[in-house]
Amino acid sequence: MKKLTLALVATAGTLALTHADIVTVNPSDIMFASVSTTLTDAGTVGRANTDQVEIRSRPQSQLLGGDNRSVATFANFDISLIPVGSTINSATLTATYESQLNDVNASGPASVGAVATAWDTSGSNNPLFTYGHDYNTSTTTALNPQVLVADILNTAPTGQAVSGDFTSTVQDWYSGSLANNGLVFFMDGYGAQGAGFSNVELSINYTIPEPATLGLVAVFGGGVLFIRRRFML
Repeated sequence: MKKLTLALVATAGTLALTHADIVTVNPSDIMFASVSTTLTDAGTVGRANTDQVEIRSRPQSQLLGGDNRSVATFANFDISLIPVGSTINSATLTATYESQLNDVNASGPASVGAVATAWDTSGSNNPLFTYGHDYNTSTTTALNPQVLVADILNTAPTGQAVSGDFTSTVQDWYSGSLANNGLVFFMDGYGAQGAGFSNVELSINYTIPEPATLGLVAVFGGGVLFIRRRFML
């Protein structure tokens, strides 16, 4: 009797079919935030009118006139299209490296990371430049930072694809263990340099059980319980 029960359990196990899929998410909102003359104020915040991303870093001496030339860009990604009950297998951010600010100055790498603090586009809760890198403390404040271009000064040619692994970030967004505050593109360091990117996308590979699978497993599971109960009587 035990062999029969085990066989049925094994048979039921083979019915657990899954379906893998990939969804590509473009930014739902793109905003830029600059740092002002004191490096502590918010500076200016604006909406980007294209899908392009720009980051810039300028030494503080050049900011004394209030020109707001240090810029970080923020992007929201709506992952609600992923079905409930899915397993996130991988998540990769891709972009096209379009340009460098100049061919003279070295600086920190061009990076992207998850934003730890909530922001929105209403105008009352703007993102801050320091959500990426805080120049006051020389600290990277973005979560899970990924380097897109390690050496802007010597990286050529432009037009190449760059990417970062955000599997753990999207898994946490999906599970709710981390609030989805989007990503921030920033200079992970301080110097007179910058970079531009376009075609920003987040490709998410996920697996979800087929709808029929749960029903079949439930039916066979109930059958196993019925058989076991019957032979116990």
